[in-house]
Amino acid sequence: MCRPNPSKSTGKTGVFVSTLTKQPTVRAELPDGTTVELRPIQPEDKDLMLEGFERLSPRGRFMRFMAPTSRLTPTQLKYFSELDFHDHVAWGVTSGADPVAVGRFVRYEHDETAADVAVAVVDDFQRRGIGKLMCQVLAASARARGIGLLHFDVLAENTAMLGLLESLGGVRVSGGEIVHLVLDVAKVGAPPIVEGDLLALLEEATQRAAGR
Repeated sequence: MCRPNPSKSTGKTGVFVSTLTKQPTVRAELPDGTTVELRPIQPEDKDLMLEGFERLSPRGRFMRFMAPTSRLTPTQLKYFSELDFHDHVAWGVTSGADPVAVGRFVRYEHDETAADVAVAVVDDFQRRGIGKLMCQVLAASARARGIGLLHFDVLAENTAMLGLLESLGGVRVSGGEIVHLVLDVAKVGAPPIVEGDLLALLEEATQRAAGR
């Protein structure tokens, strides 16, 4: 999870910049009219990711990690936040001051045109359109990185996520306790960005990562 601090507009571009981190964000609108902000996750977001993790219920953590998970280790935090934005891309979503979701994909080593996906949404923002937003944002980012197929492993009991992915065109390729689905990014619509340039932020994150 990542949380921008109170932000200010940079003007006609509609890109917003955190007053403390100076990192730009974009804004999207959920079906209920709520506006949320998105930005690429950065190395300095480790504490905010821990805060977001604490907001997940035990069931939410189990749905994300498919195992009982009580904490994130330093190794996990490093992996989750120190990204290259070419093979490993992650976006954080916030509502006001609160971290509410994170979504990421990691390109497969054996197939450069496909990637594995993970999405986590805090409990009080589930069933409000965040999951769909994250899938749309990740699909747009994947297309920009030459990735055509996104792969999801979802617990069979997570019927809401399974229904969402199938509504977007996801195809089940295996079943059981864990269902594997493949989503063609060409079938996924554009995210409901109301202010800012999502792909411009992706490119800026890539350049920052290359300079580290």
